[in-house]
Amino acid sequence: LSLQKMINLDLILLLVFLTFLNIQNTTGFLVFPLRIIPQEFLLFCNRCTSSSNEEEIQTDLHEQILKVAKDLWAGNEIPSVYPPNRMPVEGEAKLKVSVPFSERAHYFRREALRGCPGAQHSYALLLWNGFGGAGRDADASARWHVAAAAQGHLDSMAALGGCLRTGTGVNRDEELGARFIGHCASRHNPTGVNKQAALSDADGAFRLYEECCFREKANALLLFNLGWCLVNGEGVKKRDSARGVGMWREAAAMAPDEGSEEAAWHLYEQYKRDDPREARRWLDLAASLAYDEAIVEEEIRKRKEYQEN
Repeated sequence: LSLQKMINLDLILLLVFLTFLNIQNTTGFLVFPLRIIPQEFLLFCNRCTSSSNEEEIQTDLHEQILKVAKDLWAGNEIPSVYPPNRMPVEGEAKLKVSVPFSERAHYFRREALRGCPGAQHSYALLLWNGFGGAGRDADASARWHVAAAAQGHLDSMAALGGCLRTGTGVNRDEELGARFIGHCASRHNPTGVNKQAALSDADGAFRLYEECCFREKANALLLFNLGWCLVNGEGVKKRDSARGVGMWREAAAMAPDEGSEEAAWHLYEQYKRDDPREARRWLDLAASLAYDEAIVEEEIRKRKEYQEN
């Protein structure tokens, strides 16, 4: 064999070895071995997470995430596309058009088990809210958030911060939780901003929402929260219902992302007196997203229609 062919063969053998190599870092945090992953799955993962910026997550914070992960997963392998890393990604996973909203928990769970951090984040949110066919399970929600956070997922890092602050699904550590939230908010991550705003007064919360929106970083829940401030005059000098309702429409258009269901419900409330047809549209969306108030309202409406007929 020529020297070039021998080098190529050595590289191929090295790649094969690394592909099936189990990786364990100094914290004892185990991940799935690197493997040859179907191209369509890598494309799915690239869609569900987008780079925040090139600055890595602080080393000490990432080490703390890995410690929490080791504790919550009790030494079991954690689904991961790549080894634990500090390069930031963010955003919810995208649901295939062919998958009904009512089945999205099953879909995201499957992709979460394959290691996609965006799917792990989305599945954790569904476990927290009990939407999309998932039962409410705060412990499982925290486990999936830390799995995504270990792969650099900022939204899950911020959500994990909330869990730590309240001791939900994880041992309580208010200081560490606040650090996670503050780090993500400082990078204008929308989940971090939402969590930080909840710790602020009305004026501070509004400013945080506005800046995140200005930077085009808003998610559905942040748009809903900003709309709430504008419609109800919280943290603003003057109410602006028209703009607030517009924010809710933007949030609802992001269905089934977290916050879209609440936006749809409040749009229903906004229109039900003066525009029943428009109100029905938003009620149907909120119910399809399993928003409790919308489901109850639809049951009442159906009984009323039955009695009238």
